[in-house]
Amino acid sequence: MWHGQNIKWFYIEAQGRSDGLLAMWDDDLFRVDSVEFAGSWISLFGSFIDDAFDCVITGYYGAGSRSERAASWMELTELRHAFSNYP
Repeated sequence: MWHGQNIKWFYIEAQGRSDGLLAMWDDDLFRVDSVEFAGSWISLFGSFIDDAFDCVITGYYGAGSRSERAASWMELTELRHAFSNYP
């Protein structure tokens, strides 16, 4: 899939009927300092190597049904506030 020599990854295994979640990055481009996660999201705390730009990158799997979508948006809002010290 990726052709870099220094590809790293982190995943959350599938739970019940839910699929797992995978985050991948090129360690030559983005240095990950820490990872936080829960059932539906993975956040990578780190910086881009070229310009030392510190940030959080979050991958999120939201509910597909309309009835659960509001709860997904609420969780995303909570994540945004929890990580507000990062761009």
